[in-house]
Amino acid sequence: MAAENSIRKMQEMKVITRKDGNRIELCNIHFKPDFNPPGRNDEDEEEDRQLYEHIKEYGWSRLPAILVSVRAEGGVWVLDGHRRITQTRKAVAAGVDLSDRRSGKILIDIRQVENANDEDEHYIIAESNRNKVMKPEQMAWWIKRAKNFGRSNEFIADKLKTSPATIAFYLDFGKAPAAVQSMVSSGVVSLTEAVKVVREHGDKATEILTASEKVAKESGKTKVTAKSINKVAPKKAPTGVTKRDIQAAEIALNHVLEVVRDTISGDMYDSLIDLDVAPILAEKLK
Repeated sequence: MAAENSIRKMQEMKVITRKDGNRIELCNIHFKPDFNPPGRNDEDEEEDRQLYEHIKEYGWSRLPAILVSVRAEGGVWVLDGHRRITQTRKAVAAGVDLSDRRSGKILIDIRQVENANDEDEHYIIAESNRNKVMKPEQMAWWIKRAKNFGRSNEFIADKLKTSPATIAFYLDFGKAPAAVQSMVSSGVVSLTEAVKVVREHGDKATEILTASEKVAKESGKTKVTAKSINKVAPKKAPTGVTKRDIQAAEIALNHVLEVVRDTISGDMYDSLIDLDVAPILAEKLK
């Protein structure tokens, strides 16, 4: 049985060099499938372009080491640094010479995250994005995956330094139809309004927001508003009994008692008016 892969073993085999810290050849760096959250926009493309130009001009001399974990089959998995590796590969494919002068190899600075399990690695994604806020669909994806480790909303909220209500909010957004998520990503509707419609109308959210967009455009707006939503959303039947309902019922019942007073004996009537009507009505009308 082959010995388990490790940083030490790769150092001994010269897969990893130790000059000025651990460095590994580009071809020995791998991406875990579906490790990073989905979703990109024009801002991401521009940042990638700038990173690509930086690597073309300076190579890896001014970039921080990537975070990695050991890959059992050989080499390492990237935990933080996917964009740097992607743009490095792009530069190499374009013919940019990034090879080390002594070895002739393309060497990348790495830093190992030791003894990290799958859940630990998942939280590294959130940590690496701390200075760059994840998009709504990315946060929903991340939280849903965190829930798969059996954690409560309170636990996840504590890890992210946020509230359990925020975790529940993004979980609800993650349940929204793809069309609704796309409308949020494109800026057609705000995240808050989208989640509100999803929570109130479920599967009809896409239909309602699409109609709301049309109403908004007809009134000269570029985005869906609460007003345009209210114009097309079906009105929900009121639930529960309000104080006003109870007061109205009391008035009606008292009127009935006034009518009854003239038709029954005084003792029987007295037993009726001794009843505390309001709590009885509140219970019966629930």
